[in-house]
Amino acid sequence: MPLVRDKVHYHATGDSVIRVENTLFKIHKFPLVQSSPVFESMFSLPVATNEAEGLFDDRPIILVGDTADDFRAVAKYMYASPIHIQTYSITETALPEIVSVAKFAHKYDMDFWQEWALRILARLLFDLSLLPVEHFPALYSLYHRLADYPTRNRIMKHWCEVVRRDRLSIVSILLAADAADDRDALAVIYCTEIIRRENGGVGFDLQALGQVLPRIHIKRLLSGYASLSAWKEKKAVNQQDLTADPQALMVRDWRFSLQKVFLGCPPHSIDANQMPRMDALFTTLAAFPMNTEYLTFTKIGKVMRLISLLDLHKVPHDSEFHFRDRAKELVNRWYNVLRADDLMRYFSELVNDSHDKH
Repeated sequence: MPLVRDKVHYHATGDSVIRVENTLFKIHKFPLVQSSPVFESMFSLPVATNEAEGLFDDRPIILVGDTADDFRAVAKYMYASPIHIQTYSITETALPEIVSVAKFAHKYDMDFWQEWALRILARLLFDLSLLPVEHFPALYSLYHRLADYPTRNRIMKHWCEVVRRDRLSIVSILLAADAADDRDALAVIYCTEIIRRENGGVGFDLQALGQVLPRIHIKRLLSGYASLSAWKEKKAVNQQDLTADPQALMVRDWRFSLQKVFLGCPPHSIDANQMPRMDALFTTLAAFPMNTEYLTFTKIGKVMRLISLLDLHKVPHDSEFHFRDRAKELVNRWYNVLRADDLMRYFSELVNDSHDKH
C-alpha cells in the first residue's frame, strides 16, 4: 500500500517523521521523549547525519506491531490542551481511543499516559451493562495484555452473559478467549453454544462457524454435543432407577433420621440420648461413597448444611461429638462431589485435553 500522510498529525513544524503501518506522522519528539524511556533511548542513538531516521518521509522511524489508529489516539491527547485531557470530561464515545492509548503506553513504558488511560477506563467500566458489546474485544485484549486478570475476567463474564442473553455469535468472544488461552472462558463459550443446539438450534450454525473458526473449535463443539447427549441419557436412567435402589433409599432414611433428631424438635429440645446414635450415623456417612445421584435424590446435603449452621448451645454434647464441624466437613466434601460431576467440568477437561493435542 502507498504511504499516506496523516490528515491531522503531520505537523509542518514537527521534527520527527514516524511511520505506523502505511501512515506517516510528523510530530514533535519532545512529548514522546519526555514520557517514554523507550523513545528517549530511540531518539538518542548516535547515527551519522546522512543516515538519521525520522527527518524525511523517505527515511521515517518505523514502529512495528502498532496500528495507525493507536498512534493517532496517542498523538491526539499529547497535543490536546489540558482541559481536554481531564479524565472526568472523557465519555464512552472516546473509549476506543483510550484503549489505544493504554495499549501503546504500556508497550513503550509511558507511565503517565498508561495511568491516565486506566483511570478513565476504570470509571467507564464501573457498570459494564452500559457499554456496547463491540467494545468488549478490545477491552478484554487490553486487560489480558496488562495481566490485570480480575478486570479481564469480569469483562469476559459479562460478555458471555450478553452473548447468551442476546443470542449473539460466539465467533469474536471465542477468538478473543483463544488468543488469551483463557480456558475457563472457552469452556463457558462452548457450553453456551452446545446448549443452544440442544434447545432447538437458535443461534447455532455449525457450517457458518466452520468458515471462520479454526478446526479445533469445531471438533470440541461436536465432541461436547455428543457427550452432552450421553450425559443426559445417563442421568435420566440413573434418576429412574433410584426409587428401586436400596442404597439410595438407605441414604434417604439417614436424611430423615438427621432431620428428625436435629431439625424436627423445638429449640433447645434436641434429645441428648440420641447423640451417640447420631455419632455412629455421622461416622457411617463419612465412610459412605456418596455420589451426585444420591445427593440429588435424597437432599441430604441440605439437611447437613442446616445442621452445620445450628447454634452451639442447641446441640447437646457437641463439644464431645463435634456434629456441627463434621456436618460442615461433609457439606464441603459433597459439594466437591457435585462439582466433579458438573457438566462444566467436562467442558473444562475438553478444552485442556484438546489444547494439549492441538
